[in-house]
Amino acid sequence: MIQKFLDYFSVVRYINLLFLFLFIFFLSLMTHRIITQNQEIKNKQFHTLESFKQELDFSLKEKVQAVLYLQSSAELLLRSPSSQCQSLTDMVSQVPNADYYTIDEAYHEDFYIEHRTNITGYGDIEQNEVDKNELCMALSLNPILATVGNLIKDSAWIYYTSKDGFINLFPYVHSDNFRLKEEDMDKEFFTYATPALNPDKSLFWTPLYVDAGGLGLMTTVGKPIYHDSVFKGVVALDMTLEQLNDLVVGLKGDDGFIFIINKQNQILSYDGMSQDKILQAKSLLSSEVLASGYSNEIFIELEDYYLYKQSLKNAPWDFIYLYKKSTVNQLLFLQVLPGIVLFMLMIFGRMLVQKLTSTQKELELLNNSLEEKVETKLKELETQKTSYETLFERAGSGMCVLKDAKIVECNDSFVQILGASSKDEIVGHYILEFSPVHQKNGLTSLKMARKVQRDLIARGKFNHTWQTQKKDGSLVWVDIVSKVIMLKGEKVVQLIFNDITERKQLEQKNKEQMNQLLQQSRLAQMGEMLSMISHQWRQPLSSIGMVSMNVEVQIKSGKLHEKNREESDGFLLEKMARIESYVQFLAATIDDFRNFFQPQKEKKEFDINDLIDETVELISPTLESKQIIVKREYKADNKIFSYENEIKQVILNILNNAKDVLVEEKMTKPLIMIRTYCKNEHCFIEIEDNGGGILESHIGQVFDPYFSTKSKNGTGLGLYMSKTIIEEHCKGNLSAYNSDTGAVFTIVLSLG
Repeated sequence: MIQKFLDYFSVVRYINLLFLFLFIFFLSLMTHRIITQNQEIKNKQFHTLESFKQELDFSLKEKVQAVLYLQSSAELLLRSPSSQCQSLTDMVSQVPNADYYTIDEAYHEDFYIEHRTNITGYGDIEQNEVDKNELCMALSLNPILATVGNLIKDSAWIYYTSKDGFINLFPYVHSDNFRLKEEDMDKEFFTYATPALNPDKSLFWTPLYVDAGGLGLMTTVGKPIYHDSVFKGVVALDMTLEQLNDLVVGLKGDDGFIFIINKQNQILSYDGMSQDKILQAKSLLSSEVLASGYSNEIFIELEDYYLYKQSLKNAPWDFIYLYKKSTVNQLLFLQVLPGIVLFMLMIFGRMLVQKLTSTQKELELLNNSLEEKVETKLKELETQKTSYETLFERAGSGMCVLKDAKIVECNDSFVQILGASSKDEIVGHYILEFSPVHQKNGLTSLKMARKVQRDLIARGKFNHTWQTQKKDGSLVWVDIVSKVIMLKGEKVVQLIFNDITERKQLEQKNKEQMNQLLQQSRLAQMGEMLSMISHQWRQPLSSIGMVSMNVEVQIKSGKLHEKNREESDGFLLEKMARIESYVQFLAATIDDFRNFFQPQKEKKEFDINDLIDETVELISPTLESKQIIVKREYKADNKIFSYENEIKQVILNILNNAKDVLVEEKMTKPLIMIRTYCKNEHCFIEIEDNGGGILESHIGQVFDPYFSTKSKNGTGLGLYMSKTIIEEHCKGNLSAYNSDTGAVFTIVLSLG
């Protein structure tokens, strides 16, 4: 009996030992499993975050590359002369009775709505002396801005802003809803590009600011634009906080919190964030989170969370993710169950296996879901890559790639420009095969191509016009932008062709019309000249007639014979000397007018006050005969360097117009006031009359060809040609406005 008892307890002990062993074994097994699974969860979450951060970085990289592409395109287009898009720049017009200009309704029918942009600028486009070449560049950016905007859907605005006070904005918005104002130039999207804040000309991201277009808070990525080392403006892309939050919505959930913070410690994104209020990071995150370094491996443990913190490569922002420890450690509570009997342990083990299996399946499903998301995102990225590649094919401009002067690739637009039926007729041929033997300037195409090649090697990019021969033998004018690029590890030449044949034909037509206007203007000026010569000759001719009549009377009356020889000879010599002086005066008058109207090919330095005195002297007899007083108030003490005779002609034309108005209005005390002064490296000439001024309905038309305010004998060419001479030839400015007494014409000339 006792033996049986001992045997029983021995069996129980061994059974207990077995249970204890099984308990320890299963407990160790479970602990190891929990720790391993815990590590795997964190690893998967870490890799998921890494993958997501790379996707976010790639999305930001798209915007950075788009801005860099806009910058290179803008600086390349700045090298093109503004005359090449005169028809476009002429669309930009001053809004009547307003202090801004725009292109609102100018070309609605010329562009699809999704390709349209709008230029708005503050002030007066002429008085502000807006750079026409820069305005041409901004207009030429339109298709590129539209392409970038249509490819990058999570952008708010894409635009170019000039330091001269205008903006070209995509997508299109009418100036009634938004236009650039002077105070907008103090915002970060422009000031961060200026040499004062950005001497290195580097790409920048701005802090948060409120969008002037009403889209709420946004941030901007931009790049300064320079031409010949001179700061011109900035190309930029805006992204609202709503668009930025859409990029991170995939990781928002109950297990953690995502934050994106810029260098100014402003929160750019987090779950439930308001879109119209700037939040500082310290208002939501502890100082420990903000002060912690970047996590290079897995997570940093921080109180109740695991912290993942990384800097983004393509923006000066921090990506922060706070992951709840309770989520990761929920399996660890199983180790607090020591002492459970083998039966319970087996049941618990079975439950644990089920739990682990279920968790494993959930993790696998989560992993599969994330893999599907990654695969979907990769497909989207591949689609975007394909879109960028098709930009070459679908570009409105003709594009081709040269290697050793031979065409290795081209797009359909290039095929159309050359009049070919397919790329096979072009690829593999030398580019000079599609050029005439001689260019328009008389040089051979081969010699011109060698010169272009030298300039391209020296500069890396070059712009020039060229005559290209189509497959049918006809000639077309093209504007070519050449650039050396790297393609598959080799240097090749990229050519961008734009057909400018219609523009060249329009320029020729305009040139012919200008020659006709010049001829009409010369005829009108010759009429004025003959009238002034006739007026100045009238008195000397009358005096010559009086002297001749006096001599004739003396001879016929016999009084001359009554005098002795000495007296008669003296009388005749004195009369002949007087006639000689009158003849010399007449000859000097002819020389004055001949020199005055002789074309001047070279600039010279002269005193503007002396020039005005000489011009007034030419018509002083006419003015005196009309009892018109000319007052002069000279404050200009600098000499200018320009075309003297051309400026004389303009002043003479304005004086004649003032004289005609004063005579026609029958002013009792007709007066012409001439003032000169210098300011900001410019000389100003103001000519004012007291003839009552120009009608307000006419003042905007006085410089138009064939427009005249004279009641009769007005050709409407004088002021038009005067403005052409001052602005096109002398590179100055001619404008008109009304004072309290009459019209004021202002000529502005550079001192240099």
